[in-house]
Amino acid sequence: MVINMSKKQRRKSLKQPKGIIIKGHFNMESAKMYLVTAILMFHIVPLFFVFMGENGRIILAQLFMYTFNPIFLFAVGFFYAIRNGFDGKFPLLLTIISTISIVMYYDFETVYNVVLGFSVSLCVYAVFAYLSSLLGGFAKRFLL
Repeated sequence: MVINMSKKQRRKSLKQPKGIIIKGHFNMESAKMYLVTAILMFHIVPLFFVFMGENGRIILAQLFMYTFNPIFLFAVGFFYAIRNGFDGKFPLLLTIISTISIVMYYDFETVYNVVLGFSVSLCVYAVFAYLSSLLGGFAKRFLL
């Protein structure tokens, strides 16, 4: 079936307004590499520090939880969005993967500290994941 459009209509259809942030569609094939690296960073690397004993757990809690993990979240979200555009599902998956590791590998003395650490980390990691994806989608606009 052939649709007859005038030249003016074709030009208008080609000039669809794009937003400030380039949006993409989430595809597990394109996200697989980034999710595997996130799983390695949040679930495999902490195991090495847990096996080191008390000193390893101190290093893990001080360096990883509040320094390396947010930086890594920012980098992964940014590079994914530069390559594929912004989509809300990928930062959500990153946030879930990262906050599950808080309960699994980080020691807290009381249940109150576990809940507090989990909720604060959930908020911080979600902000970093979404912000980096938004900035990556914004940067993709200039790289096209």
